[in-house]
Amino acid sequence: VDTFNYKIRKISADGTVTTFAGNGTKEIRDGTGTEAGFKVIRCITVDPTGNLYVADDVGTVIRKITPAGVVTTLNIDSSSLDESLQFDEIDYLAADRTGNLYFTSFGSHCIFKLTGYTTLSILAGNNDPPGYADGSGNEASFNEPTGIVVGRDGNIYVADLNNHRIRKITPAGVVTTLAGDGG
Repeated sequence: VDTFNYKIRKISADGTVTTFAGNGTKEIRDGTGTEAGFKVIRCITVDPTGNLYVADDVGTVIRKITPAGVVTTLNIDSSSLDESLQFDEIDYLAADRTGNLYFTSFGSHCIFKLTGYTTLSILAGNNDPPGYADGSGNEASFNEPTGIVVGRDGNIYVADLNNHRIRKITPAGVVTTLAGDGG
């Protein structure tokens, strides 16, 4: 991502840099290639089919970019979430092989799941209070989860920043600690 030039750049194997999407104007605009506009890009991930997903507008919206450069804004339904579990901004984003996105949000102590790229839910964690506990779903606790990645095995791996641990979450939401002693 080229955040402050409002573009997505592509770097070829020989090191050539080109603009893949974005017109250089700070705006949310769907379109193809340089017809599209971005506001403030926070993070990026790719799904197994080659689609890119970026958190834009300071991480409040998710944009999809197809391999052909077509940019669209996802319509996220968060109506099933309690108001206390809404997210402020997306900080880290990851895609799995089955059409789901996962993300962390600064100030939130949850791992969010976007099913089918539309329906938002909490996979694991809760917002009140931050803490440390392994368990299932909202029985698990995190304290500022940050980096997130989906492994080949389908499990989600999260850096639990203030707990100084690496946590594993199964697709069913079962959280265990892989590494770290909290110190």
